[in-house]
Amino acid sequence: MADSLKLDRELYRKIKGMDKTEMTGFLERIYAMSAEDNKGVDFELLRERIGQVKGIGETRLNEIMGIIEEFV
Repeated sequence: MADSLKLDRELYRKIKGMDKTEMTGFLERIYAMSAEDNKGVDFELLRERIGQVKGIGETRLNEIMGIIEEFV
């Protein structure tokens, strides 16, 4: 994460005292930090690398890529 997040005693007490609005904001900031760290997947590079595997033809490659895209 961009800023290291450690659950020390001080942070635990802050979280424990948060109301719904404060907790929502806190979790949104954590989610945003995670999204910044996530570089994403380069599907063209992934397709190229999988296509280089011996025995993987175009039809099988399309099936594999279809399955991968279902989970993204």
